Amino acid sequence: MADDLMSMFATMNTSERSTLIEQFVQVVPSADRTTAEFYLEASNWTLPTAITSFFENGGMNVQIPQRNPQAEFLMDVTIGEGESVPPNTHFVKTWRLRNNGAEPWPSSAHLIYVQGHAMHAESVIAVPALDPGQAADVSVDMISPAEPALYASSWRLCYNEGVTRYFGEVIWAIVTVAEGGTLPLLQQFAAASVSGTGHSGFGTPPRPVAPTHEHAAAVPMAHLSPEDAARLTTPPRFGSLAQHTFGAQRFGAPP
Repeated sequence: MADDLMSMFATMNTSERSTLIEQFVQVVPSADRTTAEFYLEASNWTLPTAITSFFENGGMNVQIPQRNPQAEFLMDVTIGEGESVPPNTHFVKTWRLRNNGAEPWPSSAHLIYVQGHAMHAESVIAVPALDPGQAADVSVDMISPAEPALYASSWRLCYNEGVTRYFGEVIWAIVTVAEGGTLPLLQQFAAASVSGTGHSGFGTPPRPVAPTHEHAAAVPMAHLSPEDAARLTTPPRFGSLAQHTFGAQRFGAPP
């Protein structure tokens, strides 16, 4: 067997990496291309050394962990401290998010509604495929409930590559509904100002102000992966908010 391998190596004189991977798989049919590339890289692309190392480590295919996109919440652009919405009123909830990882966001990235009071919002919101370091404002149209109260919903970034994968922290919409709320008027004024400047809301944002809530973790959902579910906890600053939001009280009732 060793003599046969040495004879085969003698006829495989190439420096092309793709060819070396093909040759590795040809010599070791049980190895996949990912494993071949892994051992070739570890052996400075020397085929005999790579194959020897493969067998010395049990001759098993390697499992390369997927590099998941990263995201962070920067600030609530709307619905900040002291802002409220009148009952039965259309408004726009906007978050500023940033890609704080080393990989671009996938083109299939979306922000999806997870749980809580959706306030008639769409459940899937498209987001731009941000490059590392880039930030963008992500908005969703909502309609405030009829009864004045504090309402909340949680949202997650995800993408689809055959299966749905979640990334980044949980995004919270915490909305105070009160008679005399002025947020819609402020948004109309802001929209008029933005239309005059041509600012799109994308790209590098100004220095963010402090967010209106702590970076909360998510509430467990049955369809989440075990890894995602393990990271879900009650948002710290609001104490029992999740209990009210997702329990039997009106805070958790669907729109």
